[in-house]
Parts: sequence; C-alpha cells; structure tokens
Amino acid sequence: MACDSNVLISLVKQRPSIFDVIHKDHSNRIVQNKLWEEISLEMNVNVSICKSKWTNLRNSFARELREHKNTNSGSVGLKKKKWYLFDRMNFLTDFMLQHKKIGGNISHAYLKETKECIESEEEQDAMQVEESAITESEPDSRQLVFKKPKKNIITARKLYKTPSEKVAESKITFLKLRTDKAIYTEDPSELLFFKSLLPDYKKLNEKNQRRFKNAMLTTLNNYLDKQEENIQMI
Repeated sequence: MACDSNVLISLVKQRPSIFDVIHKDHSNRIVQNKLWEEISLEMNVNVSICKSKWTNLRNSFARELREHKNTNSGSVGLKKKKWYLFDRMNFLTDFMLQHKKIGGNISHAYLKETKECIESEEEQDAMQVEESAITESEPDSRQLVFKKPKKNIITARKLYKTPSEKVAESKITFLKLRTDKAIYTEDPSELLFFKSLLPDYKKLNEKNQRRFKNAMLTTLNNYLDKQEENIQMI
C-alpha cells in the first residue's frame, strides 16, 4: 500500500512530539517508536516507509518555506508556483524557526533523526529493488542484481546438508572402508562398466543424482551383507 502524503501529514500533526524539538518526549526513543508504530498501523504501511516519507515531506516544506521567505524579502527571481502541500504543512513553520534558534544538541538530534530516516529509506528502496528483481523475467537483469547474493546462497547450500545427504554420506564412508580393497584390485572391465554409466548419470538433475547414489549404495550394502552372512554360515 502506498504512503499517502495527506493522511501521513494529518497523523503526524496529531502527535506534536514528533516535530516539536522542545517537547519533553521528542528525544524519548520509546515514545517516538510507539507513535510511529501507531501511524504505521493506521496507514497499513511499514514504519521505515512512513518515517522516510515524513522526512522527505519535512525537507520539501523547509525548502519551500525558505524560498517563500526569500521571495517576500524581495530576492530577485521568477515567481515559483506554491508547493501543493505547503498549506497543509504550514503548522510546522513556527517549529522550523524554533529549531533554527535553539541549535546545539537538539539540532544534532534532529540531524541524526533525519539521517536515520534517509538510511531507512535507502534500505527500503534496496529491498524493493531486490523484490522486483525476483519477479523480473529478463535473465540479464536478474543476474545483475543477484550476482553476489546468488554466490552466498550457493555457499549456504554447500554448508547445509539435508537428512538424506547425511545418510548417503554415512553410507559412502561405511562402504568405502569395506570396499577399498576391492576397488584397488578390480579388473579394467569393471571400471569400464561404471564409466559407461557416467553419460546417463550426468543427464540426471542434482536431486535424482542423489537418489541414484543412495539407491546404488543401499543395493551394494545389501549384497555385501548377504555375502557376509553366507560366509559366516559356511
């Protein structure tokens, strides 16, 4: 859902501690977080989007207010059309002047808040670009955006092993100990037989290759177990 400017201005106006830098709760992060959560819930928009939108609106109003004052003071220049939200945000005028006079620590807090909002906006934009890249149909665009994350995903897959892969790995280790001798003494014809399976094996996808390995190892293990049982019975 889009963050409607008119609705956001109205909701912020009802919560003076957000824009009044000398309000007792202006620097109270707990109170401020709660107020923004209320706005986010009422607008059904993420908190970071609401805060970054408000920062943009506030900065736009400050710029328009400065230009308006320069025009009234007789500065030379073409008369610019008034910003469409200027009147709606006019309640901030006194607080903008108040902030300019106070300066010091409050000014630092104000700039810090603005910086955090801008950073939140950049993070949100990055998330939106990432989400749009997932649904993008062009392969070149998808590879450009996800070149590095794709590498991370492959690395994560290498580190993570499914239960079936763990079972197969255990069987491989077990059978290797039991068949090492046979592997080194087998005839060339047997080697050629297993090599002849490789072309068809490579046609299988990764999942079916794992299934084939597991089935082959299970079958081989069963034959070895029966062979050992027959030897013990003799």
